[in-house]
Amino acid sequence: MPAAESHRVIERALLGYIVVVVVLLTLAPFRFVWPTHWIIDWWGDSRDAPSNFLLFLPVGYFLRLSLPGGQRRAPWWALLFGGALSFAIETLQLFLPERLTSLWDLLSDSVGAAAGAVLCGAVRRRFDRMLPAGLTLEHPLLNLVYLIVPLMWLTGVGVESEPARVWLLAPLGAMGALTLSGLWRHRYAVAAAMPRPALAVLVLGWFLFGAVTGLSYGPLVVAQCAAGIFVLTLTRLYLGRSPVGLDRRFEQRVLASVWPCFVIYLLMLVGWPLPHAYAPFDYAVGYPEIHFDRNFTLRIAEQLGALTLFGYLLAESRGRRRLPSRRLLGMTMLWGACCALLMEFAHGLLPGDRASLLRWGLGSLGAAFGVSLYVAQMNVVQVLRGRT
Repeated sequence: MPAAESHRVIERALLGYIVVVVVLLTLAPFRFVWPTHWIIDWWGDSRDAPSNFLLFLPVGYFLRLSLPGGQRRAPWWALLFGGALSFAIETLQLFLPERLTSLWDLLSDSVGAAAGAVLCGAVRRRFDRMLPAGLTLEHPLLNLVYLIVPLMWLTGVGVESEPARVWLLAPLGAMGALTLSGLWRHRYAVAAAMPRPALAVLVLGWFLFGAVTGLSYGPLVVAQCAAGIFVLTLTRLYLGRSPVGLDRRFEQRVLASVWPCFVIYLLMLVGWPLPHAYAPFDYAVGYPEIHFDRNFTLRIAEQLGALTLFGYLLAESRGRRRLPSRRLLGMTMLWGACCALLMEFAHGLLPGDRASLLRWGLGSLGAAFGVSLYVAQMNVVQVLRGRT
C-alpha cells in the first residue's frame, strides 16, 4: 500500500474513533422511546455552545487529515460532515426523554467541525516551518496524545455522580506531558523553532482542551492537575540531560516514563474512589444491568477507550523490538485480552458492580483496534524510510 494511502487509513480510523466517542457522549445510554409529544427547542441553551464547539473541533481536524488532496475545500467538507453528524444526533435525541433537540446545537457543532479543519491546516503549516522534512506529526508516539483526548472527555462527562473521579485526568495529562516533552528533547529540540516555555504552554493548552468537560464538576481539581502538568513539563524540559536531538532510539525511554502513569490510570479507572468494602464476586454474561444509566454506560465506553490506548501503547513498546507483524499482533492482542479480564475480575468484587463477559469481549476488541492502529502506523514509517 502506498504511504499516502496507508496513512489515510490511520487518520480515518482515528476519525472513526472520535466519531464513536462523540456519539457515546451525546446519545448514552441509548434508551430510545417513541415520544408522546415532539419537542424541539429551536435555540436551546446557548451556554452549551462552547462545549459543543469544542466537542466537534477534533472531528473537523481528523477529517482534514484524512482527505486525499483538495485541502483548500476541507473546511467546507468539515462543515457538511459535522452538520450531517450533528443532524443525525439531534434527530435521534428526539427519542431520548432526557435529551433536548436544538438548532443551536446543530449550528455550534457544524461550526466547530469547520474550525477544526482550519486549525488542522494552521497546525500543519506551523510544523512544516518549524521542522525539517520527515519530522512531522506522523510520529507513532504522537498517536498516544491523540488517543488520550477522548479518554479525558469521557472522564469529564462521566463524573456527574462521583466528582472525585475528575482526578483520573491527572495520570492522563501526565502521560501526554511526558510524551510531548520526550519527543521535543530527543527528536525535535535541535530542529524545532519552539522554545521550551512555548512547548509547556502548548502542553497546558492540550490538557485543558481535553479536560474541558470536567470543568463544571471539578474546576479546582482541573486547575490543580493543570498546574502539576505544567510543572512536570518544565521539569522534564529543563532538568536532566541536555537535549540530544534526532535520537533514533529514544522511544523506549519515553515509554518507560509513560507506563507507570498509565498503570495508575487503569487502577483508578476500575476502583476510584476506593470502596469502603468489597462484595462477593458477581458476574453477568451480557450487559451488567445494575445501573443502566448514562454515567454507567459512559464508564463502559471509558474502559473500552482505555483498552484501545493499552493496545496501542503495548504494541508501541513491543514493536520497537522489530517483531514480525503477525507475532506482534498475536502477542499484544493476548495481553490486551488478559488486561481486560483482570479489569472484569476487579469489577466483579466491587459493590454495586459486576463482571461482564460481553464487556470483556468488547474490551479485547478495543485493545485489538489499538494494536492494529499501531501496525498500520509502522507500515507507513517503513515505507517512508525506504524512500530515504
